[in-house]
Amino acid sequence: MQNNNKSSGAEDYFEGKNGKAVLIIHGFGGHVSQTDILVEYLHGKGHTVVRPVLKGHRDYTDLHKCEPGDWICEIDYWINNLSNKFDSIYLIGISFGGNLALLKATANNPKIKGIITMETPIYFNSKIAFMLNVVQPVLDFFNIEKIRKNRFWYRKNYADPRDKSVSCPFIPVKTVGLVNKYVQECRKQISFVKVPVLAVQAEDSDLICKKSADYIVDNCSSAIKEKYLVPINNHDLDLMDESGKILMLQKINSFIERV
Repeated sequence: MQNNNKSSGAEDYFEGKNGKAVLIIHGFGGHVSQTDILVEYLHGKGHTVVRPVLKGHRDYTDLHKCEPGDWICEIDYWINNLSNKFDSIYLIGISFGGNLALLKATANNPKIKGIITMETPIYFNSKIAFMLNVVQPVLDFFNIEKIRKNRFWYRKNYADPRDKSVSCPFIPVKTVGLVNKYVQECRKQISFVKVPVLAVQAEDSDLICKKSADYIVDNCSSAIKEKYLVPINNHDLDLMDESGKILMLQKINSFIERV
């Protein structure tokens, strides 16, 4: 896929033709390559697509020095940048990227026309909640800086955590605690979200609680709010079969076209 007008500070900036801009926000510890299918499909539909690499996620060596506030500032930069060029901006947040998108939507920027969350945690499943609320504070108390991902949480089927082109191979202990606090803050602030919202979630995620998408839809103040379940039992939606991916992409694009 050809990259047109690649901007400084962004992994990819693809100029579209229809006057709509889509800002894709990857998840905590994730890699932008996981959003390739989104970029290709939405750009193919004429949208300008931007996907920045958030601080600490280029090679992960500095991820433990970063916090969600850093990523909020970067998202602010791109929203402001796009607001100078476009009247219609859509935020797509993958996992924790969805929490960041929802928090930014509470500012009620009139140019943000819609939010799509994808496997965004409002509540974690019991296993992950235990790790975040019990194990993480203990590790942080003993000043343990980071721990290998497969020792912090085990998931039965996900991309190899040792492959840095796919995801961060370790968990930065202090940062993951801050991420958890931002998830809780998102839960408190979600009623201030008034723009249209599409909450995409796995039918049976191995990381977030099933009621997360329901909470987003039931508690945001949007006139248009929809839930879309995809047929997979995994947090990594890019592991879905091709037919499921196509239906999901069509749903996302239809939402962008309608709102």
